[in-house]
Amino acid sequence: MATQTTTTTALANDNKDDVYGAKFDRCAARAVTYTAVGVGFGALFSVVLFKRRPWPIAGGGGFGLGMAYSDCQHAFSRD
Repeated sequence: MATQTTTTTALANDNKDDVYGAKFDRCAARAVTYTAVGVGFGALFSVVLFKRRPWPIAGGGGFGLGMAYSDCQHAFSRD
């Protein structure tokens, strides 16, 4: 009986690791995607509206990274 309990506990821990890993993978993908989209919009606005200044690009990347961080924080807090 002790072997079955140990096996069940090991499976539960592996499942938690898989869930954590999936959440982390999703967060990493969102961080890359949101940051790239933010930089893209920043570059577009930089060229079109702001006479090729660098700050819209940095601001767009920061907004994208901040949105990804907020989404990840929410995803990990729902455990």
